[in-house]
Amino acid sequence: MKPIKNSGVVSSFFTYTGESDGTKWDEIDIEFLGYDTTKVQFNYYTDGQGNHEFLYDLGFDASQSFHTYGFNWYYGGITWYVDGKAVYTATSNIPDTPGKIMMNVWPGIGVDDWLRPYDGRTGISAYYDWASYDAPETGSDSNQENQTPANDTNQGNTTPANDTSQENQTAPSSGTSMFDSTKSYKLINYGSAQSLDVQGNRYDNGTNILQYPFSGNPNQKWYFQKEGDCYIIKSASTGKVLTVDNSATWDGANVYQWDYYGGNNQKWEIYPSANNTYKIINHNSGKCLNIAYGSNDANANVEQYQDVGSSYELWWIDVAN
Repeated sequence: MKPIKNSGVVSSFFTYTGESDGTKWDEIDIEFLGYDTTKVQFNYYTDGQGNHEFLYDLGFDASQSFHTYGFNWYYGGITWYVDGKAVYTATSNIPDTPGKIMMNVWPGIGVDDWLRPYDGRTGISAYYDWASYDAPETGSDSNQENQTPANDTNQGNTTPANDTSQENQTAPSSGTSMFDSTKSYKLINYGSAQSLDVQGNRYDNGTNILQYPFSGNPNQKWYFQKEGDCYIIKSASTGKVLTVDNSATWDGANVYQWDYYGGNNQKWEIYPSANNTYKIINHNSGKCLNIAYGSNDANANVEQYQDVGSSYELWWIDVAN
């Protein structure tokens, strides 16, 4: 998508349902305010109640080139993505009514405080290169009801590895560790061949975890500390540990770094799998450490996801020093 760069104009991508559909007003928005297209606004309405605006700084001018924007709508939350990377999650009073996928542009009248004054200019266009919808999975073991990721890659279509079912895997006993706690390790994703990475080598709690080509930097090295039948996976650079956001149990929940506080969302079960790889399972949710949307791109987001036999849920773990 490329939005219009012009004061007073909105370029949008959203889902909507309301009175004209015989339902309550539920809506999920991706909106560009034309006076500053280096930012994107996320918002949603539940039964007509909005005021959930969040303005995200993109770090580039969205009007100059195509980028991918989307969201994952699931029970209890919405996560918005930019170029495959999770950038914002909302979990309060989430809409629950299925809606239409829509795109439009419009000038604002009487909302100058929000959009800045519209100058009356015409003949301007937003561009949408493509749009897609991944239908939720069906079946008794699916946790994806009402999800609407606007992305053209479906987790269910990723390449499966051989015999990776979790049911037949056995974790080492609490007295045995598969890893030397004095050594740091690199974690290379089997599907993408890129390494687990602390974004920008930042030290803040909540810094995102993503994938990036391995270069040997400290933010790409990890220590494994045994705790019971689980492991704490600690950054060799920051000393913070892999953590699932807000102890979430749903597919697509973000993974970031945080000081260790003993939460089950900070503990990981590790099972040997095919081709000398490992499956890394969050102890709290039972979900796999996974590359979002099966992406091969640098900076693609790391999340948790149910075991679907994907190669992007498998990891090589090798000594880095």
